[in-house]
Amino acid sequence: MTIDELKQVVAKIQLGDNRQVDRLVLEYWWELIGNLDFEDTKQAVNFHRLEQPGKWLEPGHVVAGSKRARDIRERDARRNQPAIESNKITMPDRDEFERWTREAIEAARKRKEAGE
Repeated sequence: MTIDELKQVVAKIQLGDNRQVDRLVLEYWWELIGNLDFEDTKQAVNFHRLEQPGKWLEPGHVVAGSKRARDIRERDARRNQPAIESNKITMPDRDEFERWTREAIEAARKRKEAGE
């Protein structure tokens, strides 16, 4: 992330707990989280505020939350990629998977009722 993006992240943190932010605080946060992805750090702040309300947010929380956000993003990206590229097989989306599941359950129920 850039220093301007870091300022946005720290401002978001400040909104949550009214901490004082000055140049030294920004330098401290830059040293500890400046290498992280901007979008992931914003999501990390959101995770913390929603899951640990009232708890002081520290750089370690942002690092852990950023990793979690990145893992979720990468998992979602993999779900949207073809399972086997050479055969053009793709993973079903959630709605399609749920439809397949409902159909399989219904078919099993019908077989059971028919005594199969």
